Amino acid sequence: MANEVDELLAKLASQATGSDGEAILKTVRSLLEQPGAPLDTLTSTAGEALAKFRGAGDKIGEAHLLVATAEVDCAKDEAMAGLNAAEDAIRIFKESGHTKGLSKALEAAFKAHAMQKNAMAGLQAANKEVAALHSAGNKKGEADLLEMLMCAHAMNGEPVSAITAATKALELHRDIGDKESEACDLQLIAEMRRVLGEKKEAVVAAKAAQAAFKEAGLKWGEQKALATISSIMVEQGRMEKAPNRQEALKTLKELT
Repeated sequence: MANEVDELLAKLASQATGSDGEAILKTVRSLLEQPGAPLDTLTSTAGEALAKFRGAGDKIGEAHLLVATAEVDCAKDEAMAGLNAAEDAIRIFKESGHTKGLSKALEAAFKAHAMQKNAMAGLQAANKEVAALHSAGNKKGEADLLEMLMCAHAMNGEPVSAITAATKALELHRDIGDKESEACDLQLIAEMRRVLGEKKEAVVAAKAAQAAFKEAGLKWGEQKALATISSIMVEQGRMEKAPNRQEALKTLKELT
């Protein structure tokens, strides 16, 4: 684990001298997923990169670094600072029409609101932007934000709302031909159906997700969908039909 953190820190240091704010954000997020992430180092590195992007007049790079800063602030339990940074990023992404970035900024704002026991404020802000993009006929932008919303609802323990958002996103992703996102929508629907105890419907969604991942050439996604199917079959007492025996045995052990 320590080696992985060191490798990510080296990668971040290299990226911080470049001009790809989105790549820096991705690496910061990867580091925040690691136990004992070096938060002070992330704060200083993100701050230096943010100043560099501002100095260069790179608004999109600046906004991505604001999201990175917001997520580090939240990891340090500094929710208000995180919310302020996220809202600055939201403003820039909206002005630039950068919906993928807007989705990331709204996600960071949701996390900050949730830390303040006000997750609904984050969801309302995201829904407002979804409605605006829908009115403008921006299918891709609307789908980007619905993807964020479905994950936020899932994180907030709201499986029905997560399924509603994912179903809307699924329709849009199919319309624009985004097979990977379609598969991810179906996978989340499967997981939420499982949470609700709707095992039959969950298996149907997971099988559709597995097929979509396969069509998109995403082996990791296929394995994730198959693991979901296997776990559900064990829960139904049908272990012999589970497509992923290793996952089935793991679930069986957890149940006994």
